[in-house]
Amino acid sequence: MMATRRRSGGGDSVEPVTSWWFPRDAAGIIGQATVTVAPRRCPVLSTRELFAKHNLRCTRQRTLVYEALRETDRHPTAEELHRLVSRGDERLSLATVYNTLEALEAAGLLRRLATEDGKARFDADTHPHAHVHLADTGEIVDVPHELGDALLERLPRDVIGRLEQSLGVRIESVSLLLGGRRSSAAAPPDAPA
Repeated sequence: MMATRRRSGGGDSVEPVTSWWFPRDAAGIIGQATVTVAPRRCPVLSTRELFAKHNLRCTRQRTLVYEALRETDRHPTAEELHRLVSRGDERLSLATVYNTLEALEAAGLLRRLATEDGKARFDADTHPHAHVHLADTGEIVDVPHELGDALLERLPRDVIGRLEQSLGVRIESVSLLLGGRRSSAAAPPDAPA
């Protein structure tokens, strides 16, 4: 029921996060979704160890692509990632990048983020968190964790219950992608002041 923020190397950090799963009591009633647990330290896995843990063959190309994706918070497209990694290895083809992204996604080591413009973007941060797709720039940015947690905690549980009943499904998780545009007053977080 407790999720931890995952980043570099896929290891757990020391920071607990709010669970976005909808826990149920014995009768199947949706209960409180927040859990606070004392942080624990877990070692950060190397890429080789992470691939082994996920039964993924560790190749030079997969390592290059995964480590480049893991080190950015820009949610690149396959083409952008190819440009980034091909600087270090000109022999790496775009097809190899696509194949690598598919293998990493199948292994659960990245998330594919669909956008309104049809271009898939990729995120190696696989813990539950919200995103904003900026229609004017095509970027996808992470919502600050505390704001994403606050937003998701306020989802009406009764509406979730009615949705489940109406569709005959059991909602187990929520993926949230907000749409927006950069306001002229708001500079990107990494822009010089």
